[in-house]
Amino acid sequence: MNTNDNTTIHELVLKDIQQRADFGMKKYGVPLYPFDKRRTLQDAYEEVLDLAIYLRKEMEERKQIEEVQADLYEWLHESSRVSREKYPHTEVGFDTRKGGFYSSKSARNSDESDLCKSWGAGVLPHP
Repeated sequence: MNTNDNTTIHELVLKDIQQRADFGMKKYGVPLYPFDKRRTLQDAYEEVLDLAIYLRKEMEERKQIEEVQADLYEWLHESSRVSREKYPHTEVGFDTRKGGFYSSKSARNSDESDLCKSWGAGVLPHP
């Protein structure tokens, strides 16, 4: 998604309205007019029900994503704790911005060096 094109939200909504009008013309062959025998209130109510379904779906998906994220952060925290105990001379962690494990100090022995290489290569469990 391009966020640097300086398109305003109002312009996006106007574009959406035009797209819906075009869709309606293709589907029904005529635009909406007063007293056109459509059940406008019923149509709007059904659209609101659809909206409620879409909103609830999005809420459930976000809830499940948050649960997975919480499990991931717990796993990362525990992995860091175990690493600090096993390799006290090397600080190892996961950089979420870069999407990988890091070592802030040079590995002092081959075991520590192998640990960092294994994480970086995806040999160890990787989120």
